Amino acid sequence: MSSEWERRESARSDARRLAILIAVDYGLVEALEALGGSLSGFSVNFRGQDVLMTIRMDFDLGSLVAFVGADGLGNLFVKAAKEAAGNKLQWREDRFS
Repeated sequence: MSSEWERRESARSDARRLAILIAVDYGLVEALEALGGSLSGFSVNFRGQDVLMTIRMDFDLGSLVAFVGADGLGNLFVKAAKEAAGNKLQWREDRFS
């Protein structure tokens, strides 16, 4: 039984690493660009275990910003890529552009 659990955990861990790699390598940028804008940059801020990403994009309407938070850098990139791919980011006017 222990070896079955270890195999499942190993497979789950491998899938998680792959999801993080894809999000960091190209997934996030492709998902953002599919929204019709141009990525102008993003920043990451750490507060203990919590991480906040600020995404800045230029759209025809102007510069917009979205925020994504998570409990780790890998989780942050995966969550940001999923939210961008699902068009679930909440965009606001970028007051600092």
